[in-house]
Amino acid sequence: MTGELYAARCGTISSTPSGDKVPSGRIEPVSTGQGQERTDLNLRLLVRLRDQALEVRRLASGLSEELLSRRPAPHQWSLKELVCHLHRVQQIFETRIEAMLAEEEPLIDPYDPEHDEEFFVLAAKPTAHALGHYLLGRERLLGRLRQLAPEQWRRSGRHPEFPHYDVQFQVEYMVYHEAHHIYQMLQRRALLESGAAEPF
Repeated sequence: MTGELYAARCGTISSTPSGDKVPSGRIEPVSTGQGQERTDLNLRLLVRLRDQALEVRRLASGLSEELLSRRPAPHQWSLKELVCHLHRVQQIFETRIEAMLAEEEPLIDPYDPEHDEEFFVLAAKPTAHALGHYLLGRERLLGRLRQLAPEQWRRSGRHPEFPHYDVQFQVEYMVYHEAHHIYQMLQRRALLESGAAEPF
């Protein structure tokens, strides 16, 4: 089972990465912009992408690097690792979206987080680095998606695990995948704040 199938089961953000300080973001309302029509689903997806980024920032803020890096169990990701994973997934999904917009039916390679060397490089840096770039990436992605015409949301690719795979599906998948990990972040933070989490 690939990481993607496992994960499926189991406004604008302005920020600047700044050393070990978690950036503060500014959220503006999502609008249709320039009279461009949107389906209700696409609008809801944009709003959720915007709001979920706020939740990621909130749940990763106000804790020391030691606590952010603490795993609740040896086989479970820490808050820091969850932020790094969300940043990497956003990068990969954004690349897929651009490929579908630029090419005819591009082949989409499944993502395997367990063998993602860039994730481990990212996890070796301070949490604020990954979080800051995640927020900047979210701002860029929202800006890009706002500009898409309705027919561009239907641009498709070929994924070996999904018979129908287009831009809209990719964005919707991203929303639910991220929501799953935000729930994990909430659990991790609750354990840390209660003092119940042992260091691993």
